[in-house]
Parts: sequence; C-alpha cells; structure tokens
Amino acid sequence: MNDWLSEMKELRKQGALSPVYTLVGDEYVLKKQWMDSLLAAVQKQTGQPGELLRFHFDEEGADRALLACQSLSLFSEMNVVYLDQCTVLSSANKAKFDGASLEEYLKNPIQNSVLILGVGSEKLDERKKISKLAKQFPVVDCSTPKDDVALQVMAFLVKQKQVEISASGQRELWRRCHNLTLASSELDKLWAYTDGQLVDEGHVQELVTPPLEDNVFAWIDGVVKGQVQKAFASLQDVLLGGHDGYSLLALIARQLRAMWYARVLSGRGLSQPQIAARAGIHPYAMKVASQQAHGVSAANIESLLTTIADVEFAMKSGRLDSKQALDYVVVACTRLIQNGHGQSTR
Repeated sequence: MNDWLSEMKELRKQGALSPVYTLVGDEYVLKKQWMDSLLAAVQKQTGQPGELLRFHFDEEGADRALLACQSLSLFSEMNVVYLDQCTVLSSANKAKFDGASLEEYLKNPIQNSVLILGVGSEKLDERKKISKLAKQFPVVDCSTPKDDVALQVMAFLVKQKQVEISASGQRELWRRCHNLTLASSELDKLWAYTDGQLVDEGHVQELVTPPLEDNVFAWIDGVVKGQVQKAFASLQDVLLGGHDGYSLLALIARQLRAMWYARVLSGRGLSQPQIAARAGIHPYAMKVASQQAHGVSAANIESLLTTIADVEFAMKSGRLDSKQALDYVVVACTRLIQNGHGQSTR
C-alpha cells in the first residue's frame, strides 16, 4: 500500500495515469483531495476538465460503474469513475453484491478510463482474488496516519487551503482532533474566525473542543494535588460529555499507570520520550503524567490503582451506581494523596 503523500506527488509528475486506483481508509478529506488532484492531472493530459462519475457498490453493485468506464464520454477524452463502498474488497462486512464483473474488469481494464475503488476499511482482504487483482494497480492509504505523518499531511492541506496557521497551532489542532477530516473542518472554522489572519495555538484552544483526556488530566491533576474542588469540577465536565462510569474509570486507570511509569522509570534514568516509547503512551500524555507524578510515590499510585479496581468491582456488583463510584474515587484518592504529603484537607 502506498502512502498518501507519495501518491499525491506521483499525480503531480504528470506521468501516465493508471487505469485503476484503490483508495483504502476512512479519511474523507484525503480521498477528496486525492481525487481533486487526479482530475487536475486528467485535465493537464487531455486539455479538458475531468468529470467524476460516482457509484456505490453496496447500493447497486459494479455493473453501472463498469459500463461508464466502457462508454464514450461527451465531455472528456478520459472517463473518471469512482466506485465507493467496495466491501467486496475487504473483510469488514459481507458484500451485498457479487464482485465477479468487477473481478473480470480488473483483469483487463479500459486504458482510456480511470476506475477508482473506494474501500472504507483500513486494508484489503488479501485472501480474496479480487483484492490481489486490485493490488496490481496503485493502492492509496487514506486512513488516519500516525502523528508524525499526520503533521506532514496537515501541512500539505494547510498549503492547499492557503491558510496561515502557526506550527504550534497545527500541533494543537491535531492533538485535539486526531482525525484529518475533522481537523480540516475545524481549520476552516478557525480561518473564518480570525478573518483570514494567522491562526495560532490560542485560537485552537479557544474554539476546538478538547479531547476527553484533557478533562481526565485535569481530574487527575486535582486529585494528586489534593484540589478537591478542581477534581469535582473536571468530573462534572466529563460527565456532561455523556461518558459512562466504566469508560471514565478505564481512562483514569490508564493515566495513573502512565504516572507510575513516569515515576518508576525516570528513577532509572530514562528520558520522557524513552518512557513514552517503553509504555506505548503518546508523548504529550507522558509529559502530563510526569508532571502529575512529581511528588507522588509509586506506592501511592499503586494504592490509587487498587482503589479504582475496587470501585469498578462495586459498580459491577451493584453496590455503587456510576455517580457514587466516581465521587468515591475523587474523595478516596485525594485523601490518600493528602495523607501521603502530610497536607491538611483544605
């Protein structure tokens, strides 16, 4: 599978176009940008605007799309056909239609047409013959990339949109969205808000909804510092987001484990990036966890994790409801930390 940026560069080289492409993944903005670039490449080659014909495999099968590939166009020398929802190429869902006609077409595609196959899953089912045939042509990865690649793609999208945003603003936008389609939409909103002026990190923090983990960080921060009011206020924000008690306890436990890694492994001389890699935790989360773990013993963190496990068991056995359980976690953990620091309850 070819990465998205590399395939975008290939399209811009104005070389011969493949008769078939497969777009794999669920990032709408990447698929749209790639198809826009393909149409631009078609126009440069033929001197006529490219026309995109859209069909959905899961709604009607492949026959109409393949007929469009084989028909003469009145508007362009080259047909460009997009056949979306090609579940026949993936293992995610059972396809509603037979892929025999598409399989035959892939064996000998029309050279003056471009057929684009859209697959919503992150990879093809390589056990299928039809997937092996599709892989004879370029397969473009349009799934959500990892952080380092995502920032490169975001820089490309920013340039395409002719938007000005600071590097720190881009990083914060990605941290809050972790989805390029959502980030692209939020970028449009930010650009409109600043009236075409530079978008900075402050604008992103003001207008883009923070991830749930931010409130969990604030909750844990209040707990480990003995700030009960802050902990309860952050808990309320999280509950208003409609999240259930089990998922919140899991998130809290995950952050406490990150704190434990930070506390124990830093004592062994490891740097934050090394600890994050060892624990399989995002560097930002590890940075926050390291700050929260400062002054808290590993033993106290282990006690907090035990408290979380006991409360979760009480919820599952019906002895505590969700709200009671979460309130108990705040009070019990705060008291333990305060006693450990020798602080008063104020």
